[in-house]
Amino acid sequence: MNFNFDRNKIFRYLIIACIALSIVYLILDLVRKPAIETDHKQITPAFAEAELKNLLRNLNFDEKWIKTRKIKKTKRDSINHLLNISIPTDFPFPVLLNVLNKKFISYPVEISSYENMINRKSTLLFKQNGSLILKAVFINDTSAQRKTNQFCFLISDVDKLNIKEIDYLLGLPEKFALLLVPSKASSVIKEKALKKNKQYFTLFNDDIDEIKYKLDEDYKDDRLIGSIRNIISDFSETKAYCIDMNSDLVQTPVFNLLQREFKKRKLPIIKLNQFINLSDTEENMLSERIKTLIKNSGKPLVFKIEAEQFVTIINSLELEILRGNKLVFPDKVIHQLVK
Repeated sequence: MNFNFDRNKIFRYLIIACIALSIVYLILDLVRKPAIETDHKQITPAFAEAELKNLLRNLNFDEKWIKTRKIKKTKRDSINHLLNISIPTDFPFPVLLNVLNKKFISYPVEISSYENMINRKSTLLFKQNGSLILKAVFINDTSAQRKTNQFCFLISDVDKLNIKEIDYLLGLPEKFALLLVPSKASSVIKEKALKKNKQYFTLFNDDIDEIKYKLDEDYKDDRLIGSIRNIISDFSETKAYCIDMNSDLVQTPVFNLLQREFKKRKLPIIKLNQFINLSDTEENMLSERIKTLIKNSGKPLVFKIEAEQFVTIINSLELEILRGNKLVFPDKVIHQLVK
């Protein structure tokens, strides 16, 4: 099939299109201009100080660590006091400086700093149009200890993911463990996980279908013990064994046999309901719920979460780490759940 093009028409259409686009960009520029001017309006020393204090609170700094000291006001500068701030030794000043630059990126403020290695002080200067509007001196203080916590994640729905999704998940740098039901597919997944320096937990529930691992209540004890041995042998790198207390398995004599066999081998079984289940949490509430639980809990937390949920909250984990909380592998805290 042949196409006949009228080059003159095409050229005219291109000119019209260019003119139209120019008009559109001009209109957009006029619309955006007031917003830009609003974003870059002058800020007061009080506003800059309030923003800095709010940021420090979000980073888990104690209010008592921030003290005000009067200074002589100069003609050029707009301040009559500075802030003396104790900084924990686990929070390097360069990291804080990076966070501050991101925080104030939309403001017309120049942020500079200098350090005195002798007295372990770092001075932060906020200037606007060459005038000093805020001065803060950060002092390394070993007694300044933030209230922090440890937390970790168990990915619960790996069996529902395809190969690409599993590979993507295991390629993430964050620490976490997979929750695997014994099967041939799980055996392949756990080998991939180990190669990527990830952990896995083994779960007993009603979904163990393969003959080699099956725990059917109609089986005789010898056969059940054989299945248990197969699971322990084939999933020997597991960091823990878990049991779903809502499964029918718990209501059968098989569960009693399972407990005896594990006790004989001095292997604990952890109840799945000891973990915090996030699967029923709305996506827009996930990060806030995790933040609240970490802040209010007096002990390390293990979150059971679905893969898609975990991917969505990764960015918010950075803030928790900046607050001093530690994302760890589950085996670092799981012993506290063993009763």
